[in-house]
Amino acid sequence: MSARARVDFTEGDRAHVTITYLVQATPESREVPLTGLLFGDVEISSVQVSIAGTESPVAITHQPGERLRASIPLGTTVLDEGPISFVLRYEVSGAAPSEGVRDLRVPVLAVMWPPAEALPGIFRAELLLPPGLTVLGSFPSDLREVEVGGPYITELPVLPALLSLRVTDGGGRLRVITILNTAVLVLLGVVLVGGWRYLKGTE
Repeated sequence: MSARARVDFTEGDRAHVTITYLVQATPESREVPLTGLLFGDVEISSVQVSIAGTESPVAITHQPGERLRASIPLGTTVLDEGPISFVLRYEVSGAAPSEGVRDLRVPVLAVMWPPAEALPGIFRAELLLPPGLTVLGSFPSDLREVEVGGPYITELPVLPALLSLRVTDGGGRLRVITILNTAVLVLLGVVLVGGWRYLKGTE
């Protein structure tokens, strides 16, 4: 099994998620089970699947503990044992307040069939951000910007339950560093002035 996810935060107040799955089915397989978790005020809507050239809605069932369940019928898609590819699309809203420091959270609707081996690159995701945001932290922690202004990328040996970025508007990180550097310079100045006065007093 493998999964390739693309999360687009650039189209307003909703994140648009696309996950392309490649799973290993058997002749007995009649559906692909999915599971997910909600975090905070996040909601998932408009879930669609495209499989074998046909697009259809996916019904989501809410269970205790903010757990989500769903399944994708395979119908006559599985004629013999082999890989099945399908594309899952959904929207995520209610990630966080619109200003200041906030977390952009995206639950992953994950196939419940485990991969045969936990190999690097089983899951790969790219997150697109609107301009003017500064990233302060992420989950998974290895989410990285491959080039300035480009998407944030991660590769994992398993499917995560969540993708999350802590962001702030503008150069938030730069402002924090500037404040800290200024504080250090002021403290150093105070120490130097105090030392100079002490030396003058001992002359």
